[in-house]
Amino acid sequence: MLSRREYFEQELARAVGLSSPIPPRIRWRRSAPYVYRGTSVLENNFDVRDPAALQSLEFAATALRLGEAHLGGDLVPHTRDTAELLLLHQHVFQDLYQWAGHIRTVDIRKGAATFAPVSAIRNYLSEVEEIIAAVDWVALDHGAASFALASVYSTLNHAHPFREGNGRTGTLFLHRLAADTRYQLDLSRVSRTEWVSASRDSAPFRPTGTPSPRPFIDLFNRALTR
Repeated sequence: MLSRREYFEQELARAVGLSSPIPPRIRWRRSAPYVYRGTSVLENNFDVRDPAALQSLEFAATALRLGEAHLGGDLVPHTRDTAELLLLHQHVFQDLYQWAGHIRTVDIRKGAATFAPVSAIRNYLSEVEEIIAAVDWVALDHGAASFALASVYSTLNHAHPFREGNGRTGTLFLHRLAADTRYQLDLSRVSRTEWVSASRDSAPFRPTGTPSPRPFIDLFNRALTR
């Protein structure tokens, strides 16, 4: 059976046939941020320009780093704040993107969903910090823990602080918060359809409005276990 590292290296070889990242001089260019000119493919450290190949490579690389983050809790200090979130993103996406760990510099949307404008991202992240700081995580009962995580994630999801990788980084952050409670977070109890629907329904009517935690509460009630 392949190790996570061997699997990543195999996918890298299959995708690009390279043994090392491309030189820094041709990495992310702020003059045309994030994507290769004339395409929707994200600029990456391996210069992969085929979207399917990049998707496969990204899956392998982030799976490896997510595993490291879950198993090695001391890799990123658990400070329950924006600094932790940025470091988690940097760790998970460090192999792929030069901008890993950096807040996005362009406005983004996904389908009909519009996320916080760049000018408001820091405000929403500050709100996340305030929500977290107001909670005694160790003392939470099941219902209060569900509400707290729903409040954190609905706000963080609307902030969508990164150009790519918000879901993976956000759920990793949630697992670390849940570890501070008396419960474990098992998101396999929630379907992707339910999660996407809650993400959509929690969004405010205005890009700078207040997200609602309500659509996530039932999902966290189910996902939090002893």
